[in-house]
Amino acid sequence: MGDLPASEPAATGTTYVLQFGDRHVFVGPLLARTADPLTSEQAQQWARPWIGDTTIDWEAHPLDGPPGSGWATMDFLSGEQFMLHCYPDGWRLVRALSRGDGVTVESDTEACAWADRVVKVKDNVTGLHWSPGPTPDGVTTWYGTA
Repeated sequence: MGDLPASEPAATGTTYVLQFGDRHVFVGPLLARTADPLTSEQAQQWARPWIGDTTIDWEAHPLDGPPGSGWATMDFLSGEQFMLHCYPDGWRLVRALSRGDGVTVESDTEACAWADRVVKVKDNVTGLHWSPGPTPDGVTTWYGTA
């Protein structure tokens, strides 16, 4: 994963984030990240320019992390889903192409194969190279780049 300037949008489709734990999985393009030490409420406000004003209220997510470490919302007009998570080096905002709450992934290989299928179907992107990177406690995060 290339270094991104703090609080700047990532080029859509350049970096995909795959996060999974004991009871959830999601994948999608990284929209933005910040290294600023923000509270959950501040992070939600920070994310607003990238997700717009037609989203429903934030709901706590993930099921596997500490309270306040992850949030999900959905645009009620388009149906797009967004994931906002606190990582050791700051917050990341991802447009979820697919997510499964209550889903168990058995291995890194299975998770990456699932993510490859989702990205191919939803974004028509193939040939991603997945590698582990910064991750919150209690989950696994891989980053896919072309």
